[in-house]
Amino acid sequence: MHSPRNVIRVFSLAIPAFSKNIDRDKIVIELKMLTKRLKLKLDRSKCVGCGICLSACPTEAIERGPVGASLKGLTNVPTVVIDQEKCSFCGVCEILCPFGCIELTIDNEHKLILQEKGALPKIEKTEVNCEPTGQKAYKFFEGEISIHYEKCPGGCSTCVQICPVRALNIPKRKNWEKPFKIEIDKEKCILCGACINSCPAKDVIEIERNKFCFSGEHTEIWEEVMEKLKKPKRM
Repeated sequence: MHSPRNVIRVFSLAIPAFSKNIDRDKIVIELKMLTKRLKLKLDRSKCVGCGICLSACPTEAIERGPVGASLKGLTNVPTVVIDQEKCSFCGVCEILCPFGCIELTIDNEHKLILQEKGALPKIEKTEVNCEPTGQKAYKFFEGEISIHYEKCPGGCSTCVQICPVRALNIPKRKNWEKPFKIEIDKEKCILCGACINSCPAKDVIEIERNKFCFSGEHTEIWEEVMEKLKKPKRM
């Protein structure tokens, strides 16, 4: 029997054994060892393709998919692609996901071992509302978002459609004035980066994150993650 067209399954029979399952609702990767079973699940209905997980991943196990096309329903390819054999199941992606779409379990129990052992700190989150879906999102960065208007081709409005908190909009023309192609509400913006990943043009939107809200013990692993996220984000 063939799997449905939109389901992908990859298995390994060796120990440790890796598996990956992709369907319309979720991505699940799994590592099965002799005594432990680690599973990472991504809820596709919540993922906006912001790319924080792939920027922060210590092993570079996550790659960006066709964000704009995926969220518009033009393709079944997910917004992110996870390499199950590169993943270390460390949990960095889960604690940094602003949309709560990633969960790590060990033997079917939700656990973040590195956070429990003090390698990763506690993230201090500010809850915000995602207007289009009614779901919750979290802001834990401070920084700056800017648009290079001269590079914006205009007309597509993909970033406006994709923005989960409606921080971007196309302003209305006032009399004879020529409006900006895109307008930013910086109070709403959570600096996630979904707009950058969905923009079809290059270097139109830029984000700089300069402050991170967290507390508690951490090790050099976390310092390396922070350095990755501090780099200016652009297409």
